[in-house]
Amino acid sequence: MALKDELARNLKERRRVKGQTLVACARELGISKSTLQNIEKGHSSTLDTVDCIAKRLGVPAISLLSPAFQYELPVDVWVLKEVEWLYNMPCEKRDRLFELAAQMAEVIRDTEEGRG
Repeated sequence: MALKDELARNLKERRRVKGQTLVACARELGISKSTLQNIEKGHSSTLDTVDCIAKRLGVPAISLLSPAFQYELPVDVWVLKEVEWLYNMPCEKRDRLFELAAQMAEVIRDTEEGRG
């Protein structure tokens, strides 16, 4: 994936997760709405713009271009985002998954208590 595409994906996902509009996010990043819109569409951006965004976020500029970019989210929001697939799972499958997890936890507890 091209660097401009990583930047687009990272900023778009960060904005989506934070529930921000283009205007609010652009204001926070210190850039214009149209600049943010162009970046999110995968258009090229200057290094000065990437540097400006990175400084506003308090992250190294290279991290904005990385697939491993970490969003500045509260832990609870991050956890919910990471397990979103769980909420999209059919109820029966989710219940079965929780049942299996409870059984695994019981085996682990028994093992730790020397009963396993």
